[in-house]
Amino acid sequence: MSTTPGTTELPEQLILHFDFWDKLMIMSAVALFFAFIILLMICSLYPDCPLYKLCPFHSKKYEAGFRKVQQHHVYGTLEPPVLMMDGKTIQPGNVSPLQERKRQMSQESDTSTPDLILLKKPRERSGSGSSLPSDSSAGAPNELQGGYIDIGLKLEKQSKTIKIKVIQIRELILGEMAEIVSPYVRIRLYRAPKQFFPFRGPVWKDVEINNLDVELKTRIQKPADFLTFNEIFSVDVEPDDLKNYSIKFQLCDLDKFARHIVVGESSVFLKKIDLIPETEERVTEVLRPPQEEDVGEIYLALSYLPTAEKLSLTVFKIRGLKVMDKKLGTTDSCVKVSLMKDGRQLKKAKTDIRKADLNPVFNETFIFDVPSYETDNVYFIVSVVHSTGKRRAGVMIGRTYIGLNFDIIAREHWTEMLENTRKQVATWHKLQC
Repeated sequence: MSTTPGTTELPEQLILHFDFWDKLMIMSAVALFFAFIILLMICSLYPDCPLYKLCPFHSKKYEAGFRKVQQHHVYGTLEPPVLMMDGKTIQPGNVSPLQERKRQMSQESDTSTPDLILLKKPRERSGSGSSLPSDSSAGAPNELQGGYIDIGLKLEKQSKTIKIKVIQIRELILGEMAEIVSPYVRIRLYRAPKQFFPFRGPVWKDVEINNLDVELKTRIQKPADFLTFNEIFSVDVEPDDLKNYSIKFQLCDLDKFARHIVVGESSVFLKKIDLIPETEERVTEVLRPPQEEDVGEIYLALSYLPTAEKLSLTVFKIRGLKVMDKKLGTTDSCVKVSLMKDGRQLKKAKTDIRKADLNPVFNETFIFDVPSYETDNVYFIVSVVHSTGKRRAGVMIGRTYIGLNFDIIAREHWTEMLENTRKQVATWHKLQC
């Protein structure tokens, strides 16, 4: 065997021979090594990574700055958003000297995280010096003292539908301090689950809370003692299942604060009505005061920074949501927050969706720019919505209203916030249908 001058031939036993699988294993090992390096870089920089807490190389300085950004959800009308990163201020645009001075003052006195305190037991306020309205004028719902609702029901067997006609509400009588502004009728169909023992019958109290099948609404009418609607709604039903349905008719009012208040209601059980196919059955029911439904509670915190003139609302968690998805037995919820004044929406915000959870935890804060002279005039509407993935608006589960013009819990929460500036005041609020 000849060799090239100036070169030495390696012994054959020192030459490594790799087959296809050996090469594949080496390439896989190299790829895994680089993937591990990239994972270390990600977990050291990104706090939301599941391995972030276990990573010994993460930057605590960056973590502090990142959390500041996450906590500053800024909404408002007075000045552009301000982001904080490692103690530095990032302004998206030029600001006026007055705004710059205001920002510096806010950094001097309002940059610390507010302390969380619990709302004290609500106290009744009395005396001519109190600026809070009484329950009878704003906090309490309208007092119903009489009234009738005329409806029509018609079963169409061929199309497997039931026609529901809201004819009128007559002889409506409210209390002396009560009034209606924009009345309408809300129709709710409840379907009882099939019973293994038919002789027991459905437990309608539980059905009305947990088995809402369809919700419909009439147009808003002008306030009067006689409200004429003459609106017909069609609902798909199986004729053999009619006995499992009940229909609740609720007289509601959209008041000057944009609240949806149930004034009176009446229920019709289809198993008690002998519906003849293709024939309309006229029914007259007495309107009664509404019964409160337990649809859950929401834990909220309010805080006001007077120097920066920023009003914040923190959505912590919800407990006791009712099941909205009957097939899966779950609820996909989100919370919508609206800053209101005189029935007009000034700003709105929304949390992320929490899927398949009847007791969701949010821990999201929304910050609004509110001048100090407007703190007695603005208020919040907090709505909990079930996300269906089909309709953009979703299905309303319940609302609560926070401000000086509502019930005693809402008033006291707002008052404690103003009396304890730079602190978070937290309490539970019941959700209303």
